Amino acid sequence: FQQLCRELEYRYEDQGTKKFINVLLLLAEHDEQQVREAVSICVKRRAFSDEAVLGVLSNEPLESTHHRLDLSHRPELCNVSDGIRPASIYDDLFNSQQPVEVVA
Repeated sequence: FQQLCRELEYRYEDQGTKKFINVLLLLAEHDEQQVREAVSICVKRRAFSDEAVLGVLSNEPLESTHHRLDLSHRPELCNVSDGIRPASIYDDLFNSQQPVEVVA
């Protein structure tokens, strides 16, 4: 928070303090840890603005919500060294799905 405050006051002069207060007001609407993570992401990106912090909170999954995808039950998707898979694997997966009934 300190680095963000310094940068906002340096870059935006008179408006910098107001922008920092806007960041602090986000604590009333969001969890403190989420705001801290969003500020950290913005500082790493050198995106010093209250709008950037709000954008991270609104539009990006924060690091604590990232989970590794478990493909252990799909060995055909796990064992690829270069990241390129034949499209036929996805066709087979799609064709093996159960039909989904849509209720209007």
